[in-house]
Amino acid sequence: MTTCTFCNSMIDDDSYFCDQCGSEIMVCSLCGTPGKGKRCTKDGGVMVSVKDRQSGSTLAGTDFPGFEAPAAPSRPAAVSGTSGELILVNSNIGANVSIKPGGIIGRANGDYAGVFGSFPMISSTHARIDFSGSWTVTDLGSTNGTTVNGQPAPANTPVLLRDQNVVKFANVEFIVRIPGGGQNPGASTIRM
Repeated sequence: MTTCTFCNSMIDDDSYFCDQCGSEIMVCSLCGTPGKGKRCTKDGGVMVSVKDRQSGSTLAGTDFPGFEAPAAPSRPAAVSGTSGELILVNSNIGANVSIKPGGIIGRANGDYAGVFGSFPMISSTHARIDFSGSWTVTDLGSTNGTTVNGQPAPANTPVLLRDQNVVKFANVEFIVRIPGGGQNPGASTIRM
């Protein structure tokens, strides 16, 4: 049995729609986690119907024309003895946000919703910051976009981040700080 993410009713695992509210059952195209909305709150994957996922046409056809699935974020192991973190700094709002690899930036979803929740121009699931040898930001098809040093980040395409870059999520601007050059990411926390 599965719980409907819309009405919390119990539904059979083989159902495509909720028997109680009629909502189509949606799952993440990357991890298979049930949810609602356009993006998974765990990894930023596109939400697709259970029927499409089971038939193997999760990202093909007219539902997602021209869309290519983003690669699953790599999560390298932390190297002991290094700080390896990326910090987003906005002194105007007093924010210093330490980002861990694979962190989802969003107003309602993701690891930092508590920080970005008060910014209406930021999408519910806006962007993902990853580390795989270097730090990158990937806009997750947000409504108001992401820019790096004034250049728009194409949706679902990782863009390299360097120390002192300016990254802007919709209309909220941050300076990127990568202590020690950012070669070894580790666990981090949000500091305000």
